[in-house]
Amino acid sequence: MLFVDAATEVPRFLLRLTRRAALAFVTALLAGCFASQEPLISADAADYPFESLTYLRAGSDEENTLVRVEGGYRPPDETDSPDRLLLKDMGNGYFVVQVTMGNSGGSSGRLGYLYGLVRVSPDRTSFVMTASEAEDPDLAAVESGYPGLAICANDPDTVCVEDLEGYAAFGRQAENRLGTFTIVRIK
Repeated sequence: MLFVDAATEVPRFLLRLTRRAALAFVTALLAGCFASQEPLISADAADYPFESLTYLRAGSDEENTLVRVEGGYRPPDETDSPDRLLLKDMGNGYFVVQVTMGNSGGSSGRLGYLYGLVRVSPDRTSFVMTASEAEDPDLAAVESGYPGLAICANDPDTVCVEDLEGYAAFGRQAENRLGTFTIVRIK
């Protein structure tokens, strides 16, 4: 379980789920991302290491906050939204982040579950985001055969995540592509 003591690490959140351009990473991830049609993390199996988290992206002074509500995390002004963010502790400071976009997946056929991998600093003051944008080298690696990942049949620029362990292993090898985030407050 996260945040139990100073040795435990905090996750960063891939995507800021707000309606106003605030789908910060989500919007950027919709093209060329890691996704699935069905959720790979259920609300019951998710890890909930904090009640609220406020963070800053390096080079920005705009604070972003996520709060725990039933079924996941959301920005405080979006607590009634069907969108949510779930975390799964993968060990050694890594967390898979699953962003659920409302009314997606399942019979709709949409790839409505987006994924990112975050690595939290041992002192819990920052985190980095990796493996959330599928770039050409990622697509080539997956095409060559990477366990738990496949090129999506309906979108050749998107990697379909089939297995969290395989995705986390792939993400651990990724470079820090989306920058560092500073943790401002954790409750």
